Amino acid sequence: MTRIRKATTSDVRLIGDLARTIWPKVYADVITEGQIAYMLVRMYSDAALAAQMTVLRHAFLIAEMEEGPNGFASCEHHHGGSRTTRLHKLYVLPDHHGLGIGQALLTQVLWMALEQSDERIDLTVNKRNRAVGFYERQGFRITHDQEVDIGGGYVMDDHVMARNITGQDQFADVGS
Repeated sequence: MTRIRKATTSDVRLIGDLARTIWPKVYADVITEGQIAYMLVRMYSDAALAAQMTVLRHAFLIAEMEEGPNGFASCEHHHGGSRTTRLHKLYVLPDHHGLGIGQALLTQVLWMALEQSDERIDLTVNKRNRAVGFYERQGFRITHDQEVDIGGGYVMDDHVMARNITGQDQFADVGS
């Protein structure tokens, strides 16, 4: 059984370790090895994760089973001053894909967004990432595409996806 808990700054090393295990596997056919390394340093160093939690006020969740942590998510409520929660991260160890862990993390983010009176949740996902299908099954739709220069000679080539969250009746289609 998966347990979802809120992460604290004492979990930054754990989250970084999970990312360093997950990213080289899930992004191997999506972006270059160099870009993976660049983004891991930029987004998953202890200092970067601590700043996301404390300065940017991103909420982090950790998924755990008996054998230990196997996934994490982060989100930002009222993104850009709107009534939208931005899902910044949702990752599960590759050998745990298909066990409902990603769905459990996403469902918790949806409930948190609803508690914050947000009406919508959005995210960015690489156009070539297989997770696009996962998000579509969770009720997300592509709203537009964007390319963002992240420095180091790298670009993020993403879909922006979104779904409304107007009440608990909206959760009936999650996972179907």
